[in-house]
Amino acid sequence: MTGRLINIEWQMADPDSSTIVDDLFYKILPDLKKASIENVEHIFLCMLMEGPTLYTDDIYNRLFDKIINHSSKLNFSSVKLIGNLRNVFKSVIPYYFFDTFLRGSYESFKEVKTDINLGNKIMFLGGVTARNNRLGMMKKLYERQVLDKLTWSFFKPVSNEDKDWCRKYFKDYNDNEYETFLQTCQRSIDGRYDNLQLCFTENGVGTKEMSDLLQDDFVNNYSWIDPKNYKDIGIEIISEGMYHYKNNADKKFVTEKFWRAILMKKPFLLSGYAEQYIFVKELGFKTFEEYFLHPDYAYVDNNFDLIIDNALHFVSNISEKVNADIEHNYNLLIDLINKQDEFLEDLQINYMVPTDEIEMYLKSKGLDAFIKYEEIYEV
Repeated sequence: MTGRLINIEWQMADPDSSTIVDDLFYKILPDLKKASIENVEHIFLCMLMEGPTLYTDDIYNRLFDKIINHSSKLNFSSVKLIGNLRNVFKSVIPYYFFDTFLRGSYESFKEVKTDINLGNKIMFLGGVTARNNRLGMMKKLYERQVLDKLTWSFFKPVSNEDKDWCRKYFKDYNDNEYETFLQTCQRSIDGRYDNLQLCFTENGVGTKEMSDLLQDDFVNNYSWIDPKNYKDIGIEIISEGMYHYKNNADKKFVTEKFWRAILMKKPFLLSGYAEQYIFVKELGFKTFEEYFLHPDYAYVDNNFDLIIDNALHFVSNISEKVNADIEHNYNLLIDLINKQDEFLEDLQINYMVPTDEIEMYLKSKGLDAFIKYEEIYEV
């Protein structure tokens, strides 16, 4: 019984085309035919990055139907999907959830020895600016004049679309005040994201080739931040990516930002959807409410002040009691990794999936393996 992993990420086609499903199918078909020639019996389609951001669920559902219907012609016994989104396509195709962000973060930091050492600084990694939760948090931190208590990163908007969006967000600032904010708050922790920004300029076309994504240090190890940056951190404000999938309404997800804080053994506050907060609690993680001034902050809209209050209070009143919760979270993450390892072992032993494919797609530190070079187009 043989299996094969087939990457279907970043398959580009015109989403408005009446033949969109066929267009996508024929981009995947050569890999399916190759597997058939090699007498592969079981196909595991991999959609582990952010593929579903490109098209609607309906397009993907019809694509999977087409692949499954065609599988008998290629003598496949089964076609399954390994995906990074929960419960999206289960009704259409046999589905295995695999948290790529968890795995990538673990692979990046697994050799790092981390002890609990809580300082008096707050970490906030602002990342891409054009998100309500990130820009709003940076704005509030700036207005409350607490930057001296912060270790942070924040990048000015680059594309025209992001520039317009961010400027409208600061409608209460005049142009001079807005420019002062940008100049004051722009900061990079390690410079790793800076080169990636060169792929985007004012008109949306990069000063670097998009193919440089394949060699970019950030793309090849997206979770990595030098652990020394966490030395003085007492708590991290995690500003997760906002929900942008086309049809799927499940907002229960976290990314490398959350997993990295757990691996660095730091308490956290979540700035994002309440569903994300509920999700990590459902997974069994401790969320530190007993140490906050506003324990219900996650359920309040526009909660930037509450989060900042909680962070400032926490770093001024650190208790050793929190250590047990931090260790619990770290151990729970390792339990989740062990469960992933059981799945990977099953692929190798029971389906004879090649080790190099598992290493490339399911144990990768980066996203480069999911980017199909010939399909990259200008943003």
